[in-house]
Amino acid sequence: GHSDFSEDTYRVLSVADNAVMLMDGAKGLEPQTRKLFEISQMRKIPVITFINKMDRPAMNPYALCDEIEKEFKIEVAPITWP
Repeated sequence: GHSDFSEDTYRVLSVADNAVMLMDGAKGLEPQTRKLFEISQMRKIPVITFINKMDRPAMNPYALCDEIEKEFKIEVAPITWP
């Protein structure tokens, strides 16, 4: 979701069947990630989320899940846990 590639990403989302959202465990939801997720929701594109950098100082995993649930009003279902 880097802002340098925003326009390309928006175009790709117009034809995507699904999407992968990658979050930085220390930063949580960043503005560009929020925008891309909103577009995915608007287009009803299923999203799988990976939270990386959990081997470094990071936010609490429960807090990250809560942030996603509150921001996007969805239920989070962790498959693997740090």
